Amino acid sequence: MNYRPTTIRQWAVEAGLRFELLDWKHPRQTWALFAAPNFDTAWFQKKPLTWNTMLDRVISKK
Repeated sequence: MNYRPTTIRQWAVEAGLRFELLDWKHPRQTWALFAAPNFDTAWFQKKPLTWNTMLDRVISKK
């Protein structure tokens, strides 16, 4: 099935969630984040969305 991002964004809004398309490379899929309004996405906004990026964030908080 194919859904337009605008349709999915509306569903997220109706559920009280934020919707963001992610820069996640896949040949046939578009990945997105559904998150609570206060979920912190700053850690991957200007960096690659990888496990290492998250790990660096966690380690730097210690």
